[in-house]
Amino acid sequence: MDPIFIVIVASLSIAIVAGMFANRFVRPFATTEVQGVKLEALVGPLVSLTVLLLAFTLVTIFGSFQRAQFSASEEARKVDHQFEMAQLASEPQRQQLMAP
Repeated sequence: MDPIFIVIVASLSIAIVAGMFANRFVRPFATTEVQGVKLEALVGPLVSLTVLLLAFTLVTIFGSFQRAQFSASEEARKVDHQFEMAQLASEPQRQQLMAP
């Protein structure tokens, strides 16, 4: 299994557990009023902002991972092509081209 997939699943699992914890233990206290403002009015947008931030972070991480994977495969393709071309050269040049 892909390590980035494991990180994403773990992050989502932690976020879900934290959300369930907050819903169970924090929300009952959010119905009280402090200085004329209901805390329930503040908790909803805060949860929405957290979800949007998590979604943005996961999309950014996935995009970065895809670019890195593409770059690595391109580099491997170029090295493979160089070694194939070096095999067509004469022996002294072949050793020089294939040397690290």
